[in-house]
This record gives sequence, structure tokens and C-alpha cells, in this order.
Amino acid sequence: MTVFLDAATNTEPISQEVQYIIDANIRKLQQARLDKRKNATLEDVFKGRNPFFLWSTEKPAWELVMNSLDYYLLSVDEILFANFSRELSAFISRLGQQTLEPAVVLELFARDDLPLRTELLDDHFSVYNKLSDQFYEEFCDENRCVDWAKLTRFITECESKEILQEAGDDSG
Repeated sequence: MTVFLDAATNTEPISQEVQYIIDANIRKLQQARLDKRKNATLEDVFKGRNPFFLWSTEKPAWELVMNSLDYYLLSVDEILFANFSRELSAFISRLGQQTLEPAVVLELFARDDLPLRTELLDDHFSVYNKLSDQFYEEFCDENRCVDWAKLTRFITECESKEILQEAGDDSG
């Protein structure tokens, strides 16, 4: 399949060099997505969440975990994709070619890769189950009701830890 810079007019096809870089980096991007999913922790998933907002939604524990995991993974995908697009645009401009239209980049990103999609989905369920078990153990009572004081402390500690790490990075 030849991808064109301007899909509407089908002009200026992507060079083989650019296509090779796209293919190689999409594989790296997808691997990074898998790695982020496999290594997700409760700290990753709940860091930056607003405990009052979570409480006000009146969702059961399993739904808090599912929604927070989805929110985290969407954020990760957005950052990874933005970095991929930025690096690809820089590479293309160094070659003296026009940058790709965002729609073309999205088309490249969304190529049908059933084994990868299956692995991402399997990993999603596996990570969700692991994090749900941990969440129930750490932040719920015997009836699986959320202990909001514990969860709020945890989220606040995650935020504090991140602020201290950033402060340490800035001073070093």
C-alpha cells in the first residue's frame, strides 16, 4: 500500500526510506504500548486522579479501577503517539519532504494488526484483573467497599512522591 502525503489528491508518495522508518517505529510504538500496559501499577493508574471526583461518581470499586486504568492507558497512548508523530515529522523534514498530514499518520497508526490487537486486549484484561485484586486488597473492606480515607492518602502520597522526584531532578 502506498501512502500519500495528501490523501485527497494522491500526490507525492512517501519514499521507501520514510516508509521503512514508519514501519520500524510503529513496531517500537506498539511495543511501548504493550510494555506500559504490562507494567502498570496502582500508583500509575491513580496518580493524578482527584479522590473527591472519584468518590462523587459513586462507582463500585471494580469500575473505579477499570475507568482509572482506561484513563491512564489513553493518556499513555496519547503521549506515545504524540512523540511518534513529532519524531516522524522531524525525520521527514530533515529529508526535505513535506510533513505528513495528521490523518495519514493516524491511518499508519491504525493499520490492522490482529495479533497485536489481540495481545493488547489480552494484556488489558490481565492487567485489569491484577490491579483489581490489588485494589480490593489495599483499599476495600471485606464487602469490597472502598475505604476512601486509604485511597485518598494513597493518591496524595503518589502526588507527593512525584513532586519530590521532580524537585530532585531539577536540582541535580
